[in-house]
Amino acid sequence: DCLLSRGLGDVYKRQALFGDDVEVLNQLLAEFVSSLDEGVAGMLSGFDIEDYDRIRAEAHKLKSSARTVGAHTLADLCFELELAAKAKSAPALQTHLGLLESICDQTKSAIARAIFT
Repeated sequence: DCLLSRGLGDVYKRQALFGDDVEVLNQLLAEFVSSLDEGVAGMLSGFDIEDYDRIRAEAHKLKSSARTVGAHTLADLCFELELAAKAKSAPALQTHLGLLESICDQTKSAIARAIFT
């Protein structure tokens, strides 16, 4: 799934980190999914009160987590949010935040399909 991986390298990286421990990988994916809503809520709340540092911090944290699980589309968007928050660019933030919910929903769906059983 392109939302979770740009190639087989990500599968091999996850295997290198977790080996054949499907339970640990599934736990990581489940924790990531539960953290998505919290991170998005933090960014939206920060945008509402013009707290650019909060937006940047939440975007950075979510970007790192997204890269770890191979959710590169989401990670790339979080990188753009991080840059926009650093620049205090409300128009860019509004644009990127407008895409965030959809990308998060797509990422959650991709993870649900990818959970190993």
